[in-house]
Amino acid sequence: MSQVMMDNYIDSCTNHSRVYKAQCEDISFPASNCKITSCTAGNQSSSHACTSTGGSWSELNAPDSTCCTDGRKECGGSCCPVCLNRNHASYSSTCTLAGRPGLSVCGSTQGHCYQCVGSPGTDDQSSCESGGTCSAGVHRHRLSCLNGRICANAEQHRTQSSCENSGHNWTAPVWTPNVWRENARATTKNLCRALDRCAYCAGAGSTITHDPYTCDNSDSSGICWDPSTGAVTTSTSSKSSCQGAGRIWNQSQWTLAPQYTTETLCQQQSNYIWQRMQKWSDGTVLPATPVAAGSSCSTGPEHTEPSHVLLPGINATPFSADAAAGKSAQQAMNDSSSYYRSQVYRAYISKAVVTNHANARMRAKFS
Repeated sequence: MSQVMMDNYIDSCTNHSRVYKAQCEDISFPASNCKITSCTAGNQSSSHACTSTGGSWSELNAPDSTCCTDGRKECGGSCCPVCLNRNHASYSSTCTLAGRPGLSVCGSTQGHCYQCVGSPGTDDQSSCESGGTCSAGVHRHRLSCLNGRICANAEQHRTQSSCENSGHNWTAPVWTPNVWRENARATTKNLCRALDRCAYCAGAGSTITHDPYTCDNSDSSGICWDPSTGAVTTSTSSKSSCQGAGRIWNQSQWTLAPQYTTETLCQQQSNYIWQRMQKWSDGTVLPATPVAAGSSCSTGPEHTEPSHVLLPGINATPFSADAAAGKSAQQAMNDSSSYYRSQVYRAYISKAVVTNHANARMRAKFS
């Protein structure tokens, strides 16, 4: 299923032309009103009269309005003059629903679902493969990781001498690169997006991060508290300074928020993010008769309308309410038959074209 963009401005064009005709042509709006003139020798009505009396004449364009465009009496915009003339060659396609093409929904080759192993929530191949996991903490790149050192099995020792004096090895950390791979079991966009989730960094203190790895590992993402008083202290801003002062460091944790089941609900919460756990890549659209090759199509496997667009002039309130209520298309039409059939259906659903090429793996359908 893909977003459908419709370059349709029928209502704005026809309304603009109607208003222009009523306010500018039917009442003979003077073209001179589209200019602002002045004369230094009194209130003269023309350049000739002004200069004849020794004055200086100036003329400026009046601000654009219903009747004026760039100082001319003109119906502004490329479509308004067309809609004023029913004999214009483009009148039908520009100014009427009958002349506008319907939606084209075509089948496509098989789409693919990808995931980043090692960095869940990274849905970009380049970002995935450039990163990895370092056993030494927050090192997101291989060189910075391997240039560091850790005390094996005793990471509380931060210096080589402290580490070796305690009987441990001061050694290079282990770098595990991320892997970008296809999830062949997720054969549709819905299956691919089924793992998307809402999450946040819990216990981050004053450091707000939307990165899971940073949240779980950064020395500056957490809360320091004083065991003698049980109070959180703000005088230290890192794990090392907190522990160095004899206090206890509570590392922040990347935490899921399953109660927020949609992206909209998740983003309404402060500092929460909606994680795209996998990336869906649409297959190649395969137009078939009657859709001409090279034409623009919405892709399969299915396209549900009106779920992505509403033409200008169609009241969006009933549609938005039905969408918020989670109604199916059939339920919405049953509850508001007049709205969907007389407005939405007449506008573009009735002219939709659904085609499936012989080689289409993801078959298109329209509901």
